[in-house]
Amino acid sequence: MDISIENQIKKLLKPFRIRTGVTTSFLFNNDGLIIAIDQESLSEDEDFYQSISAICAGIISFAEQGILMTDSSNNVKDIVIQGGNQIESDSFTITIDFISNEIIFACIFPSVLNYSVIKFELKNTTQSLIKLFNNDNMSKNASIQQIKT
Repeated sequence: MDISIENQIKKLLKPFRIRTGVTTSFLFNNDGLIIAIDQESLSEDEDFYQSISAICAGIISFAEQGILMTDSSNNVKDIVIQGGNQIESDSFTITIDFISNEIIFACIFPSVLNYSVIKFELKNTTQSLIKLFNNDNMSKNASIQQIKT
């Protein structure tokens, strides 16, 4: 991935984290490979996020198959995973949203945070990421068109 695109992604993820209080947000592709990470405290353990993204990719595949069994005209729009007891302070939530068919946006946060605020900011950040990737794809396609002519 182009480093300037990665920097632009991080410029969108950091303010999202600050506004919402999420611990970590990251983008990965449908194979579970990390594209970008923004986290509250710096960690050298990217394997942890690689594992979570691979698990999320598997959950997405499972959810898509489940929806096909019930309604083939529908598709997965987002997924929410809650871990722990909602009353305990160590419980957490993972949200998974789709930027495209190939790019997924996930965030991890303590379950005590206001989910409505996170969902609102998640929607805005997702729309900004979609625009970013659409602009990047259009510029790549324009470059390819220029090379061909």
